[in-house]
Amino acid sequence: MKGRSAGGTARGAALNVLCRVDRDASYSVTALDSELSRTELSREDRGLATRLVYGTLQKRIFLDYQIERSSGRRTDKMDIPVLNAVRLGAYQIFFCDRIPISAAVNESVNLVKKSGFTSAAGFVNAVLRKLDREKAFYPPDEQDAMAVKYSVPSWMVEHFRRNYPQYPAEDILKGLDSSPPAIIRVNTLLTNASELERIFAEYGISAGRIQSPAGMPADGGDTGDAKPAVPDAYVYPPAAYLTDGGAMEVSRGEFAVKGSKAFADGLFHVQDLSSQLCAAALRPERGDRILDICSAPGGKAFTAAELAGGECDIVAADIYPQRVRMIEEGAKRLRLGCIRAVTRDALAFHEELGAFDRVICDVPCSGLGVMRRKPEIRFKPQSELAKYPAMQLQILSNAARYLRPGGRLVYSTCTLNPEENQRVTEAFSETRDDFEKAELWQDGETEKTFFPHIDKTDGFFIAAFEKRR
Repeated sequence: MKGRSAGGTARGAALNVLCRVDRDASYSVTALDSELSRTELSREDRGLATRLVYGTLQKRIFLDYQIERSSGRRTDKMDIPVLNAVRLGAYQIFFCDRIPISAAVNESVNLVKKSGFTSAAGFVNAVLRKLDREKAFYPPDEQDAMAVKYSVPSWMVEHFRRNYPQYPAEDILKGLDSSPPAIIRVNTLLTNASELERIFAEYGISAGRIQSPAGMPADGGDTGDAKPAVPDAYVYPPAAYLTDGGAMEVSRGEFAVKGSKAFADGLFHVQDLSSQLCAAALRPERGDRILDICSAPGGKAFTAAELAGGECDIVAADIYPQRVRMIEEGAKRLRLGCIRAVTRDALAFHEELGAFDRVICDVPCSGLGVMRRKPEIRFKPQSELAKYPAMQLQILSNAARYLRPGGRLVYSTCTLNPEENQRVTEAFSETRDDFEKAELWQDGETEKTFFPHIDKTDGFFIAAFEKRR
């Protein structure tokens, strides 16, 4: 049984989104944007709905374990609206300290009734009351217990243990389970960090600059209360690349800043620091011709354009027309006339695009490094990881064909999986004598893996190459 819409409230909107994700395999961000666009919720309720959707998805494996143990029923045997109403209530019980238990339980019961499952109201009430009394339980096996605690499949715990033995798997999982900060990139062609801070303050949005990791502020001024984005032991781009406070952390989150007038006016775009550093590793210069071969939604192209002072020619390509439109809309909002968005397949060579001085190759990947932003990634089967490396190597090899002698190629992923990262770049190096590994920034590294628990960024991998003259 499909059930009726439960919209009209923050929890109702959240339930509708969660049901779409389960029933239609919709992406949460797409389903949430669609739901919020047709509701008249207040700003506060829109924020609550957003938190409930992402939080419930992020903790779904944990929640389902608790629900099955408490109810004695398998979650895959429950009607989708009933299950998601229980998940919403359980999420609030376990992770929302400011929401009264009575509200979490009663609202979930009301949602079930509103969805047309009145007969399940008693079941929902009983399960949530029992969860409140008993609190959380974990499996006896250490690996399974860690999987439940951090709400990931058990194979993922073993994956991190096997592939990154230099770090405790629990530290990696804790970082991937943390709440991601909202990092923005100041559009330095239209404003500067100080002015944007002032504009944000007028709207009650708190923002602070992120100084460059080497201990020097991004704009070369006084550090003030700025906090490092990553440990000082790492040396990333100099001030010339993260100009004028280019990266800022915003305390009220992505939802608040995207709803601001400053966003509509093109004064910034939302982009994690790791992605900004990827664009900086390209070392764009004025007059460059740049190709972003898998560009959507366009953040790296936007940052590269700003780093080149807007005096460059950027082709931002993506295979899907609707995603190309996203790039076009973003470039128009940011007033980056140097960017031309085109629909192209990264696996094919398109001679008509010409030759380039710089190429960004941010390939499709398993996304294990961005689970805290895209919680559905947690539900991918392990078998999916095997489909990426061959495709990634093919895209990287194809991207290299566009580069002029002396040009610079940057390869990146948002995953923590050596098979998609180091193994791909190694395979590329073994087959391309006309390329050599290049220094990323100023620390001698030619490739770098970022970890949330260490670098306070998304999980990310970046490698740089130069084409021999």
